[in-house]
Amino acid sequence: MDTTEKFANSKEVIAFLAEAFPNCFSVSGDAKPLKIGIFQDLASALEDEPRVSKTLLRASLRHYTNSWRYLASVKEGEKIRFARDECCSLRI
Repeated sequence: MDTTEKFANSKEVIAFLAEAFPNCFSVSGDAKPLKIGIFQDLASALEDEPRVSKTLLRASLRHYTNSWRYLASVKEGEKIRFARDECCSLRI
């Protein structure tokens, strides 16, 4: 039986998101502005990922989008859509 442990904090989840969705998330450099409602898209895409709970995903997105790095990179009118085929490839 697989004994996959859940992520312990938002930093671990953000690192996972940056690895799984490199066109949407990053851990260094400029951050890309995310569309409003991306939580629902990610929650659906990560349904089968036992390491990420919806509660921790929501908290991690809040942490990511409230960071100075993210806020400094947001420009009016620019948003990154989440689509597995277009913006982000799911690599789990």
